[in-house]
Amino acid sequence: MPKQASVPAPQTSHVTPYLDAAHDGTVDPPVQFTTKLTAELAGVTVRAMRYYHQIGLLAQPERTSSGLMYSAEHLLRLLRIQRLTAIGLSLDEVAVVLDDPTSSGARHILVELDGELARRIEQIQNQRGALENLCCDDPPTGDG
Repeated sequence: MPKQASVPAPQTSHVTPYLDAAHDGTVDPPVQFTTKLTAELAGVTVRAMRYYHQIGLLAQPERTSSGLMYSAEHLLRLLRIQRLTAIGLSLDEVAVVLDDPTSSGARHILVELDGELARRIEQIQNQRGALENLCCDDPPTGDG
């Protein structure tokens, strides 16, 4: 039985990433979220989002007849902002890391944070060791 030539998979482009389930070439509109839903999904307040717009950390959303509409990219950026601030970066540092993650400035920020976290871990371990020594040196007698 002769081998059949394989048909290459259709190429997709970043221009049309939202092909429908039938793959018939039609494009689904991008997912959009209201301000309130975006804030809820990202775990931030609407006020924080407005502040991020004000300082240039978050791009302005699309204005539609239904109001402001945020994209999945907005949501992803908000989640990254949350993650980076949760590990201890300032908003200025977050901007550097998100805007150019491969830059020497971003690397310096992350290496500095790693060093600070290592120092804090060592300090906590020392405190735990001191506490353990106190517990073992003078065990409670229960006599009050």
